[in-house]
Amino acid sequence: MADQFESLAPRDLLITLRSLERRIGGVIGQVRSDPDLFALIDEKNSAGQSFADIASAGSVSTSTLADALAVAATATRKMSADQAVSAPGINRLALEDAQSRVGLAAAKLADALDSIEPDDWSAAVEIDGGSNSSVIDLAREVARRGINMLRDLESRKDQIS
Repeated sequence: MADQFESLAPRDLLITLRSLERRIGGVIGQVRSDPDLFALIDEKNSAGQSFADIASAGSVSTSTLADALAVAATATRKMSADQAVSAPGINRLALEDAQSRVGLAAAKLADALDSIEPDDWSAAVEIDGGSNSSVIDLAREVARRGINMLRDLESRKDQIS
């Protein structure tokens, strides 16, 4: 079954990427500005995730792929499987750092994609292990990860409200 991201045109994809920091920042800002909600950012849900965990993991996953694709789309046409599939383990990020990290990476990717020729959106990017994916499909995955992070943060905020 196709999802909403599979049909995103390049122009819409750039708009989505450039809006991620603002949209994620809106949710994080609501939590940070409410002392009662902010006190609960480390409270775990039934899946064992807190608001802070979701922000940190989502930003690392999204920004790792975005950073790798920004280079692959404009230069190397290669990336590691780790960059494409998952993110390296890091210490948990503060909420502001999570927002900033995903926002900067998404904006950098949008700028990189904006600079390539239209035909290059369909160019293959070689991923370690022998698989390939197109620039646009990988960019759609960045948007998917960012929007899923946003939705998960909104959901968790509503749970702790």
